[in-house]
Amino acid sequence: INNSAFSKCKQVIFVILPDGLRSIGHSAFSQCTALTHIEIPDSVTFVGDSIFKKCESLESAVVGAGLTEIAYGMFGHCSALKSIEIKGKITAIRDHAFNGCSSLTSFEIPHSVTEIGSFAFTTSLKNVTMHKGIRDLSPYAFSEVTETLNYNEYRGGLYLGDSENPYLYLINLADEEPLDLVLHPDTYYVANYLVSKTKSLKSLSVEGGNGRYLRSEGNCIIRKEDKALLCGIGTSIIPSKGVQEICDYAFFNSDIESIIIPAKTSAANFFIL
Repeated sequence: INNSAFSKCKQVIFVILPDGLRSIGHSAFSQCTALTHIEIPDSVTFVGDSIFKKCESLESAVVGAGLTEIAYGMFGHCSALKSIEIKGKITAIRDHAFNGCSSLTSFEIPHSVTEIGSFAFTTSLKNVTMHKGIRDLSPYAFSEVTETLNYNEYRGGLYLGDSENPYLYLINLADEEPLDLVLHPDTYYVANYLVSKTKSLKSLSVEGGNGRYLRSEGNCIIRKEDKALLCGIGTSIIPSKGVQEICDYAFFNSDIESIIIPAKTSAANFFIL
């Protein structure tokens, strides 16, 4: 099925996609405003961008086992979408995948997912179940959802997680102008661009200096497994040992005046703006 093949067929209520179908092109069913349900067969291995965008009556969807990602804008502005079944092991939820799905209030991110793109969930979400296998989480993945999500709060930080660890991800700040931010010792991921939102932050640490996944030194937060420096602040001193990489946005918008980058650090993603 090629690009925009059934786009704007506004009388279509139900579509049966055949087994053996391999690909669905960009915007193939976009703006089919009467469509209420869709099942993507397991045989489909490729879908283009925005294939169901603005299908305003779509209430439920089944994503077949052949797909490895929720494509860019796949269900964008499907305002009636309440439930989605993901049969396969998707590894990525792309930008704007569920943007504007205002009826989707709960979402459990599959354990196979390692990447979540920007504005993936600009919705009315209240509950999100995360896991620590996610390696690439856009700073804007949950943009505009902060007022609706049920967070776990700890010492100035707002967290998302799962039943085993409700403090997996520092996703926002409880106070836009904190003086000291102490991460929960079970923190796995830091939405590090959030730290740069305030210039009043005087100290940044993991409780006790060490946690399960992160450690802190010199007002820097460092991931233990790969020795990556996730974020710092204006008064940070990069440790001379134990740091091999400086991550995206690590010092974004920081008010640092000077800093020494240790000789053995890979700093390809280091920004001072």
